[in-house]
Amino acid sequence: MTAGMNALYDFAHKGGLPPFDAIAAEHVVPAVTKLLDELKANKAQLEASVQPTWVGAVDAVADIVEPIERAWGAVSHLNAVKNSPALREAHQKAQPDVVAAMLDLAQSEPLHRALAALKDSPAYASLSDARKRILDKKLLEAKLAGIAL
Repeated sequence: MTAGMNALYDFAHKGGLPPFDAIAAEHVVPAVTKLLDELKANKAQLEASVQPTWVGAVDAVADIVEPIERAWGAVSHLNAVKNSPALREAHQKAQPDVVAAMLDLAQSEPLHRALAALKDSPAYASLSDARKRILDKKLLEAKLAGIAL
């Protein structure tokens, strides 16, 4: 798949409003597969160098997850409002891989350790209430995803 050939993949990296009229069912699986491959590689790099800071952990995770979340959000929306057999099939084919990748990310021990270290550090007290809530929610999500098992 090359850039410019898949509206969903291009949107995932460019942002803006989803080009719903240009996203076709046949874009879903190739775009999601490539985005998940990128997420896996970026996750491995991040795990090797994650820092227990807001930028080094929270922002870093958000940066690597954003493309797949953007793409999957557009696919899910299209599936809900412009459902077709081809789109439904593409969604069903890609969904298990998206769920598995998000679960794998939520269960990352290096990322969880960095988030927990940030919560336990003096820097936590200086975070805004919104950032404290985000960090607390991320730690809870990891716990609910089974990180403590």
